[in-house]
Amino acid sequence: MIFLHHLGKPYDILIFDSNLDYSFQSIIDDFELQSGIALTNEFLLSSRLDSTNKQVGGIIISFNEIDGILQPLFTSFIDNKTYIVSK
Repeated sequence: MIFLHHLGKPYDILIFDSNLDYSFQSIIDDFELQSGIALTNEFLLSSRLDSTNKQVGGIIISFNEIDGILQPLFTSFIDNKTYIVSK
């Protein structure tokens, strides 16, 4: 199940079943491998905005368009470092 929430107006929420060929756990595992830090549920649920309204908590998903196809890009800020997972 995928749950996406837009943090700006109009604050839309999308919930849908996933048919992705990877799990959310595999994304968490990739971040843990890169950072060397076990991610807790508290960290994963820590979505927040910094003083510039940039999301800096948990795992953030964005999409890059490559040849007309949207590719997911996952970002996380762990111990003041930025880590990126591309699937």
